[in-house]
Amino acid sequence: MRGHTNQLTNAIVLSAAKFNPPQPRSARGPAPRLAVTPKLLITLHLVLASSLLSLRFDSARAQNSDDTGCAATVYDSPRPASAIADTITACSRIIEGASSTKEARGQAYFVRGLNHFLDAMNLVTAAKKPPSQAGTEVQARVDAALADLAWSIKTAPQHSAQVLSLRATIHRVFNRSDEALADTAKAIAADPKDAVPHVVQAGIFERQDRFSEARTELDTALSLDPGNAIARLARARLWTRYGDIDRVFADYDSAVNLGGPTVAEALSGRARLALRLGNPGQACADWTRAAEMSPLPLAQAQFHTRAGNVARDSLKDHNLAIAAYGRAIAAQPSSAEPYIQRAIAHERAGHPDEAATDYRKALDRARTSPDQALSAPYIRLRLDLLRGGASRRSDSSPLSGDVHRLSGERPRDGSRRVALVIGNATYRHVAPLDNTDRDAQSVAAALAGAGFAEVTIAINLDQRRFHAVLADFTASAAAADWAMIYFSGHGIEVDGRNYLIPIDARLQTLATQIAGATPPSAGAIALDEVLAASAPARKLRLVVLDACRDNPFVQEAHRVAARNTASPDASSTPATGSGEKAIGGGFTATTLRQPDTLVLYATQPGQVALDGDELNSPFTRAFLRNNAVPGQDLATFLSRLHDDVAKATERRQLPAVIGQLRQGERFYFYPPL
Repeated sequence: MRGHTNQLTNAIVLSAAKFNPPQPRSARGPAPRLAVTPKLLITLHLVLASSLLSLRFDSARAQNSDDTGCAATVYDSPRPASAIADTITACSRIIEGASSTKEARGQAYFVRGLNHFLDAMNLVTAAKKPPSQAGTEVQARVDAALADLAWSIKTAPQHSAQVLSLRATIHRVFNRSDEALADTAKAIAADPKDAVPHVVQAGIFERQDRFSEARTELDTALSLDPGNAIARLARARLWTRYGDIDRVFADYDSAVNLGGPTVAEALSGRARLALRLGNPGQACADWTRAAEMSPLPLAQAQFHTRAGNVARDSLKDHNLAIAAYGRAIAAQPSSAEPYIQRAIAHERAGHPDEAATDYRKALDRARTSPDQALSAPYIRLRLDLLRGGASRRSDSSPLSGDVHRLSGERPRDGSRRVALVIGNATYRHVAPLDNTDRDAQSVAAALAGAGFAEVTIAINLDQRRFHAVLADFTASAAAADWAMIYFSGHGIEVDGRNYLIPIDARLQTLATQIAGATPPSAGAIALDEVLAASAPARKLRLVVLDACRDNPFVQEAHRVAARNTASPDASSTPATGSGEKAIGGGFTATTLRQPDTLVLYATQPGQVALDGDELNSPFTRAFLRNNAVPGQDLATFLSRLHDDVAKATERRQLPAVIGQLRQGERFYFYPPL
């Protein structure tokens, strides 16, 4: 299922030091602008926010400029390279000073090590790659950071718990879990009353799916420090896995009330939950407030954009949505995303000229970077539909089926390929999904560009129309060499069978299904029916399922079951979609009997796929990036797509392929010249 937890946010829970209260934003002035990727956005923020340094100088020591420059007691906003360099220089002078005490040198090593690490993170954000793959310059700075922390422990061992917690955080960011756990264990032994290493350790356990151990560590941290906002935030996310909604809200509320630099993330988490539970008004208000509280321009833009999406899709308040998108554009004028979202709002309000203007502005910005360029096919598709008069107008229901056909030039190998691309987003009885309709339209545009003879785009299908488009596609597949079906939306597994969910499905259908009272066909489309629609194709059948999402249907089923049991204790584990169960959010593996038939899952069967914070999900972005490589056969495409998603999600999401190609068969999206 599609989840929303930023992977690196969980990885960097906090750094080492005891916390000092952050200064109010007005006292700090405007935050500097850094070129950060959404993936690293909150990561960097939490590192900085958590490193409120309070290693203690000897109180009798005179405060000179180097002391002040090296202390940097509040790190709750991004540090530009010049500030980092100044701090490293000041700390170096203290380390080398003949009159410096061991206490002063110990702190100077600590602060210099932290700033070497932050320097490395700045390089990572500029490279737009996961930290462990960002190159030798990053590694050199990380090595310098680790060396300084080792010297800090040796020079001022009385503060080793704080230093070890920071070193554990660095190891965690660079996927060295064993080293990180070793350091947190030492930190806990050095200072059993310090909450910080327990929170760092909980993040590692959560990443390893050791949920009960993660919960124990967070409970311990909060018993030691009830005011630890990051522990509250982390535990709220963990309670979400248990389906204990009351406790999720309680921890988010506490994190918000505690304030500090994590309040924006707490508000955003609470907004997501409120939206899923049918309270879009609170979601819109919380995301707006999160944008106002964040010091990061890119975060401000993302939160305002989410508020706009809720106003547009759930509250049906066009003016509120337009105002939110305007604030997003003001915060991040180089981003295509808020222009795209505002264009969609104009389309739905029946303002095609305004929509076209915003799409063109988005297209201009999409040309500025490879990442944003992935949105270009979607933008061009919307412009084409506007020119053709096919845009959805204000007098049509946003829940009605929206079906279009595209065609591409015949590929060089002369094959005939057809595709059906479905994106279900505006579910009638649960909160809408963020990216699914745009994922579908982006993929459809890319397939037409790759030479698929006929691409059917079907958006927001109810059960009746879902069956109809599958029946129609069966006839198209019979006249084709390739038949591909791509589904983006909610999906479930019931007693070992996989189903795709139309937009008119109800929670009650699945609740009664637990007791076996209602057949699953009453509210869902069997994967077997989807496979059958592609079966007549002469050479290749490919079904792509980006549907294992953070699923409110499954969450409701779990809540129903939980009402009849005691509240989970520390030994219980949240549902993860694996093992024996009546209903699960993740798909189960499918047995395929027809050769040259493949099912591509966005993630491993039973696991969670991520929605991401951009126009498309991580899976769709990897699909679009690799689909466009000429001369790349299907097997290589699948391998590279797997690797790209793994890198983009820090291996939290690993696509899976079921089925095999005949020996010697080679298929291409773009055949070689």
